[in-house]
Amino acid sequence: MWKNYSSLRNITIIVFLASILAGCVTNVKPANNKKLLAFTKLLRGTVYLSESEYKIRLCGSSTIVSLIDQNHLLDMHFLKDNEIKPSLYIEFNAIAVQQLDWQVVDVFFVSQHPQQCGANIQSVEYAINSQDNLWQAHIKENKVVINKSNIYSQLSFNTKKSQYETWYGTLQLAQGRQYDMRLKIENKVCLDKLGQWYSLSANLDLNGEEHLGCARKGEQFKKFASGNYSNQLTNASAFIVLDLQQDNSARLILDYRNGHPMIVNNGRWRMLSNQVLELSLDSQDARIAQSVMLFQVFNNHELRLKGFSELLGNAGLKLLPNFSQANGL
Repeated sequence: MWKNYSSLRNITIIVFLASILAGCVTNVKPANNKKLLAFTKLLRGTVYLSESEYKIRLCGSSTIVSLIDQNHLLDMHFLKDNEIKPSLYIEFNAIAVQQLDWQVVDVFFVSQHPQQCGANIQSVEYAINSQDNLWQAHIKENKVVINKSNIYSQLSFNTKKSQYETWYGTLQLAQGRQYDMRLKIENKVCLDKLGQWYSLSANLDLNGEEHLGCARKGEQFKKFASGNYSNQLTNASAFIVLDLQQDNSARLILDYRNGHPMIVNNGRWRMLSNQVLELSLDSQDARIAQSVMLFQVFNNHELRLKGFSELLGNAGLKLLPNFSQANGL
């Protein structure tokens, strides 16, 4: 009888914890929060379940911010096998819904034991691990590179891509051996031997032999589009225009709409790591040093001010490309 009571008590605890997790979903989403249709960004970091809310510490940062899971995409990972996980490493697409908060859009990879905080997905389109741990591959700029345990040469294919996320290529090695390759990425959940969760699966055909793998979406960025960026004008705001030229020269134009002439600042811009744009403006006064501002780039288009600027104000200011530029005209 004591054994039955103990089992019933364990079941009660699990149901209670599950109800707490389910309840946290409603708490994560603020009652008056409005989803902003902003550009998405691929994020990597450790997600925590803390005081009925999701929090995230992004790779390369010590700051912990709120993470909103309006569509309940994280629940299945945090409540698994009748156990609640306190933290998980996750790679996902998100949108900025407030100055410092993120909202989950798509989940790509979940692990309890990540390696190097996802460093292997940087600068590639896809990173692939085989289910049997005998081969790995990555795709970058229509080139498929394969490392296989029983092949001592790295196989690098210049490929042709079909519209269905499939790459084809042929490689002739110096020793005379030829390899024919077809690699397809499918929108199908995959689990590897370490229990890591992937939203994508891979199917590799190498000289007629089929190999299965799990695929992660990479963090490859297109070259940043120079051009003209401005803020969304309101009655209480100044009109801001940032002109970024292809030769990396820059011009910032400020119209405070107070009857005074517009202020024009010239300078230079450059891209830093992790899609951060640095803007350096020449001082109007030779005794004053250059003014430097940082902008986070979202989806190669939206600019979001990082930190405080004496010229532009608080963090979170958003600059968007003008209409013709945004539509590729």
